[in-house]
Amino acid sequence: MQPTVFLAAFLSLAMSFLGTALAVQLLIPAAVNAQQERMMATGLTVVRPDGLPGMTADVRSTGGGLLQILGVDGQTLRAQLGAGGTANCTPGDTSSYCQEGGNAGMDVRHPDGSLAVRLGLLASPFGLATTLAPGMRLVDTEGNIRYQASLDRDGNPTLQLFDADGRVIWSAP
Repeated sequence: MQPTVFLAAFLSLAMSFLGTALAVQLLIPAAVNAQQERMMATGLTVVRPDGLPGMTADVRSTGGGLLQILGVDGQTLRAQLGAGGTANCTPGDTSSYCQEGGNAGMDVRHPDGSLAVRLGLLASPFGLATTLAPGMRLVDTEGNIRYQASLDRDGNPTLQLFDADGRVIWSAP
């Protein structure tokens, strides 16, 4: 009687094991394929193996997005691409540009994180009424605008070179 009981127990155990293995092989791939193809979040930080961030991507509360590339220290901003932000706006600025977040562009930064190049929509650099124009601006390591190429309010191209004190030293037209 004992060999029959052991044989029945062994066969039952073997059938359970094989059934479970077969179910896992058939069902797990379906569960993996059922995952969402799109991940959704308000922000993302990509870190390197030691945990220091290298890149961030965020959705702005006012709309638009911001992608930032950080330096090797994981802190210094070296480049960014954004849309819908309010760059060049001061607190309390009530211009439609600053209220609506109409900015879009790309910034490249010096090793210390200060602005070196701005390519995109530019606001007036000298406290004039805030208007946006597509263009490019080069800034020295002291924070002074030295070169600017953009379109004026009528869509005509302008080119300006500045001295270290911010005075226009050459322009066209």
